This record gives sequence, structure tokens and C-alpha cells, in this order.
Amino acid sequence: MKLQGDLVLEITRNCNMSCEHCLRGEKENLNMPDETIIKTISQYESISTITFTGGEPSLVPAKIMKTIEVCKGLKVLIGGFYIATNTKMVTNEFIRAIMELYLYCDEKEMCCLDYSNDMYHEIDYHNIDLLKAFSFTNSKFIEDNYDYNYEVIPQGMAAINGLACKNYEPNKEIEYEEYEDEIAPDGYVYINVKGDILPDCDLSYDSQEYYKLGNIYDDSIVDVITRGKE
Repeated sequence: MKLQGDLVLEITRNCNMSCEHCLRGEKENLNMPDETIIKTISQYESISTITFTGGEPSLVPAKIMKTIEVCKGLKVLIGGFYIATNTKMVTNEFIRAIMELYLYCDEKEMCCLDYSNDMYHEIDYHNIDLLKAFSFTNSKFIEDNYDYNYEVIPQGMAAINGLACKNYEPNKEIEYEEYEDEIAPDGYVYINVKGDILPDCDLSYDSQEYYKLGNIYDDSIVDVITRGKE
């Protein structure tokens, strides 16, 4: 049985900033192995929206390219994508990876590249101008009266520094719908750099250890999300 639906890949835990509000916590020198990408994608029939997260995804454009290569090889279709970047570094390799990903997606209107322009990030306007060559590039926060502190999630550095104001209860399981030959998660499946299968993307690296449901090197994603529900 194959999966269809949204997928989040934590392709790196490295970052080129050290934000005091970061929900992940301290950066780690870890990237997602290619084998993890292959094992994950091979379990999908199709991906509605794929999200590349971290860490800072612009640091590892090769992981985005590898995902596209695997999807093409396995004939796994992608509808759209979501990537958020801090704009600290925009390389030619990152731009090429974004373009290749956009060209591969079937639903162009579902493609989104967000850049952070809040009070916690140093804005590089030159790099923003480079990214705005893409019609799907957007500012992550656009409202003049946006309450940044309220939206900070109480995980990682935000919790340590006492910055978070938002009430947040992490998901503890992945809801799903079952079809004849496919499973469709309600929401998304999150795979971190270690191959852990998680029901929520808004977790610190430490919290991920507690909330993980399994690991793709030991379990199939379908088995994990349907476990105990027959």
C-alpha cells in the first residue's frame, strides 16, 4: 500500500543564523542522508505538497535536487512545494534547485517560497531581490500589525529564552483516510534527518525524540500511522 498526501522533509539541522526564538533549539551539523530520501519517497504514490525544512534549507540545495531525482526515477508526482528561507545566503545552486523543483511540480499555483522578514532575522535585500525573480516568492510576514511574539512557538530556544506567548499542543498521532490501494494522511508526515517519523513539524530537536512514532529504517510509514487502528 502506497501513500499520497503532504510530506515534510527536514533536510538539514545546520543553519547560518542563531536566532533566539528558534523553535528547533541549537543548530546541529546534520544533513539528511540520500538513503533516507530514497526510503521515504519510495513509499509514496504521489505527494500533494512537499516541504523542505531545517535548519536552513538553502544550505543544502543538493538534497532538494536529490529528492527531485528520486521522484523522477520512481515516477512519484509532486503537486506543489513550500520552502522558507532566512535569505542569509542565496547561491546559484539553491536557485537552480528551486527552479528544477518548480518545473517538476504539477500544480504551479501550489508552489511557495517564503522569506523571513521579521524582527528576529537580518534581512538581505539583495538576496530577496534575487528570489523575487520567482513569481511564487513571498514575504512570510506581511501584516503591519503582526504580533511576532504571539506567533512564536514555545519550543527550543524560544522556550529557553522565555519568548513564546502562543499556546501550543503538539500533535501526537497522524490521522489518515484509507483507500483501496493508498493511505492519505490528514495533514502531513514529517521525516527528520534521522529518519524519524513525526506527527508534527513544530517541535524542537529534543521534543522530536519524545514525539517520534517510528523510524523509516525500522518501519514503513503506513504501518506507523495505521498502527493500533485496525
